[in-house]
Amino acid sequence: MANDKPNQGRRLRLALSRFSAMLVQEARHIGQISSYRELDEALGLPDGQSLRYSRYPIDAKTRAPQAAWIQELENRVAKFLKRKAHRVVVENNRTMEEMGAPSDLLNLREFSAVDFQLGYEGDWPTYRRLITSEPDLIEMYFWQWGVLWDRGLPGLSRKEWGVPSDMTIEPFIDALTSDKIRDRARVDAMLGECYRWGEAPNIDPSEIFLEWNFAKTKNYVQQVGGDVALFWTQATRGTARTMPQPISYDEFLPEST
Repeated sequence: MANDKPNQGRRLRLALSRFSAMLVQEARHIGQISSYRELDEALGLPDGQSLRYSRYPIDAKTRAPQAAWIQELENRVAKFLKRKAHRVVVENNRTMEEMGAPSDLLNLREFSAVDFQLGYEGDWPTYRRLITSEPDLIEMYFWQWGVLWDRGLPGLSRKEWGVPSDMTIEPFIDALTSDKIRDRARVDAMLGECYRWGEAPNIDPSEIFLEWNFAKTKNYVQQVGGDVALFWTQATRGTARTMPQPISYDEFLPEST
């Protein structure tokens, strides 16, 4: 498939290669895939493609997905691991801003390839951030991979979370992720951009408030006949004995001028 935006493609090649290698690593590690051939089959890729995507730093055998296809790779990995797929965006490390999706018609001429990286919209942590930022940070996000629930990882029991044992886990994870994305955005609004761009790397916004308003997830658990109170205890790590009313964050937000 021809690249109709060659200059943009060249400037994003490093970022695309780095991100696709991360997705392959995530799929192999979380999915417990021992061979690239097996991973190709799981993701519906041509033989040898996942191996070529995994080669980073770039060498002669590296193959990076085109900008228009990186979202599809994200979607396939997410489906395989039973997690929520996130929108992939271009992050500019020089201007410290999200520039849009890689497939958008972006103006990258003023920047070099090293100025860009790919991430998730709303600063949702990528797999690479989870395994490199803090030794145990990934453990705080084990819940987002449905394959770990199916595998019976300690702490990820449907029974313990009040979720019916006969239901598929993906809708529950989708609801829980959506709630956490919303609340991370609220925290981001309060803290500004300091967390996102590394000025406070030891702070995880998801840990600032212990009493989350898990509105979407609570509604879902209730609809499927689960134990909402038990879910709340697990979601708040036992820090809240009773479910509070929906939390208002207005008092923390800057006053409008």
